[in-house]
Amino acid sequence: MSKLDRLARRHGTGRWRALASEAFVRAYQRAWLRRLLRAPYRAQEPRGWIFMGGSYNAGTTIVKNAILAHPQLAGMPVEGDILSGAFPDLERGGFPRGMYANRELIEAERAQGRLDSEAIRSDWAPWVVKEKYFLDKAIAHTVRIPQLRAAFPGARFVGVVRHPEDVAAGIRKRSRPASGGEYELSFLHDQWRYFYRTLLRDAGEDTVLVSYEAFIESPAAQLAEVFAALELPVPALAWDGERLQVGARSLNIRPLPVARPLFPSARAQIEHFLSEDQPGEEAP
Repeated sequence: MSKLDRLARRHGTGRWRALASEAFVRAYQRAWLRRLLRAPYRAQEPRGWIFMGGSYNAGTTIVKNAILAHPQLAGMPVEGDILSGAFPDLERGGFPRGMYANRELIEAERAQGRLDSEAIRSDWAPWVVKEKYFLDKAIAHTVRIPQLRAAFPGARFVGVVRHPEDVAAGIRKRSRPASGGEYELSFLHDQWRYFYRTLLRDAGEDTVLVSYEAFIESPAAQLAEVFAALELPVPALAWDGERLQVGARSLNIRPLPVARPLFPSARAQIEHFLSEDQPGEEAP
């Protein structure tokens, strides 16, 4: 697949329009350009807010793309916290895919308990559609549900979980700390526990948990459950083993490899590994 084709899939448009959209997004990440680029857009309120989180390499992007195929949803092609100056950089200090190294900063942000919702709405205005629900996925949302809940009353939340050993292997394959070498497995296991212990503590009736393994096993059925939990109408769904049909849209979701047992629920999967000394142990 060519780079243009990958961009087209990422932005959900034709190839050349995707190229223009990608240039816009990259420029928008720079604060001084963002102030200029957002000027023509007026902040507006969508029908509702949905925030997604989960660990790095947990399959959150695959699940997000499937959910965003719903005709009543809109979103951004990248994680929203890099398109707004209202969120702190939780990977600062050279820890890509390793924000657990900054857990003191995370806890300080949680203790502060406030996000500048006006600034966020302004920064995200180019992608918000008034007639649709707005979904944003960011790994950092996993640890800021209370702040998001306060800043966006009535918001809903989606958390994606994946086997911790697969998460750790994916992170080590794709990222390294700036200091060099690899992340220690013990660090990645602790990060996984931190993410999901925090997620379970903050989850409420407004929160939907999704198992990546269960989603890949039966994406249409899992997606139907997610839409129902989010109180969205469930469009026609079909899965042929390669492509997922969501209403009029068809997606090649390119699943990550799965060779793990399924749990009764995503919550049961999280609770199992949180209760184990060794997060890589298999389900009984």
